[in-house]
Amino acid sequence: MKNFLMAMLFCAGTLFGASPEDYRFFMKLSPPEKRVDTQLNSIPLNDAVWEKIASPDDMRLYTRDGREIPFLRQQEFVPGKAIRSIAVHGVVKSFELEDKKAILHVTVGDEGSLGCRVNFLTIRTGERNFEKKVSIFGRSGGDGEAWKVLVQDQPFFDRNPRFALRSVSFELPEGHYRELRIEIDNYGEDYLSPLRRVTSNGKTINRTEEREILFRELKIDDVELSFRESVNVSSHPEEVSRKLEILDITTNPAEKTTVIRFDCRNIPLTRLELASETANFSRRADFETEDGRIHYRAQLESVSIPKFSRHSAKVDFAGEQRFGVCRLTIQNNDNPPLEKITLLGCGPVYHLVTLGTTIPNRLYYAGNGVEPGDYDLERTLAGIDPAELAFNEFQPGVPQQNPHFNPAGSGGLGFDPEWVFSAVAVLLAVALIAFIFRNIRRVENPPPEE
Repeated sequence: MKNFLMAMLFCAGTLFGASPEDYRFFMKLSPPEKRVDTQLNSIPLNDAVWEKIASPDDMRLYTRDGREIPFLRQQEFVPGKAIRSIAVHGVVKSFELEDKKAILHVTVGDEGSLGCRVNFLTIRTGERNFEKKVSIFGRSGGDGEAWKVLVQDQPFFDRNPRFALRSVSFELPEGHYRELRIEIDNYGEDYLSPLRRVTSNGKTINRTEEREILFRELKIDDVELSFRESVNVSSHPEEVSRKLEILDITTNPAEKTTVIRFDCRNIPLTRLELASETANFSRRADFETEDGRIHYRAQLESVSIPKFSRHSAKVDFAGEQRFGVCRLTIQNNDNPPLEKITLLGCGPVYHLVTLGTTIPNRLYYAGNGVEPGDYDLERTLAGIDPAELAFNEFQPGVPQQNPHFNPAGSGGLGFDPEWVFSAVAVLLAVALIAFIFRNIRRVENPPPEE
């Protein structure tokens, strides 16, 4: 009985395993000329795949020897540039005054380290209304090494009374430094007191004003070090516009409408755009799928007159959608119908991402009720900006019908998945009843004692 139950469970598990025979179509994948194992692989999803699949998970990747490859379906983004700043530990070790020049010595990195990469320095101060000059020197060796000039007589100022101008940060030549020397000229300076002393000796004509000359030193709160670098980031999702196939256009003079039937081909879309040779129009339009389940209303406008233009002839969908044959009904009212209409479907771009150590050979798609693959690659790459990754760009070939496709069901064993599931459930139930009945009989008729 135990062996029978184990056999049933094994059968139930293998019946639903995916194989290339479960998919109606496939594409051969061509690797790039120079493939790098340390990079990820990227396989673009083209329109031929979207037209045939029932859902975005209706596909599998296989190697040349038929092994399934885990993949992550990911939306592509347009890369951009950003500045990433990494704080570097630094400590002001000494402060000296030579005449009116302040000299600060800053050690770079943690205590006992041999320094760090630095290319940006900020002098923190709460002072206002000052103007100095700063020179910065650096060295990566010990005390015997000569100082290297990094910044020479750069402005260091705050001019808040008239303008909100402030310059307290300095870019350094990128390098590995153990110690920095900061020299601030005119650190202590004389300034005219805002308080006045008025004397007149009792006569207005003898009135005099006196102001005192004061001396102040600039207060430095801290010196901050960092390493800044330009990195790739995903600025916005990549989008492509496709010309949709218009099946027919019907104008109804009685209802004052133009009905356009077109095929969206199950491609992921976020909006529909209309172009026409008719100039300066504003028409209400209704978009709906052929089965009438989904409906959107929009105002199509295109205006081009001297010194003014506006084009907003589009239907925005509620997020990403996949449609088949649809209709767009344009209300003409008493206007002539729009001439030479073109429809564009705009939507995102997707690709499949795999690890670079395994080479994908074929993409199989359009299955027969196969469950989606359960891979951990999505969790593995979670939180990583795709713009920072490098890819081997594979190219899909011509779509081909799978000659080994088994139309009977999943798993390539010639069974309908729903029927197989029901049959396995019945067999397990019968086995369980037989097991219970057998043990009840043992209890009612115990074996004779020896």
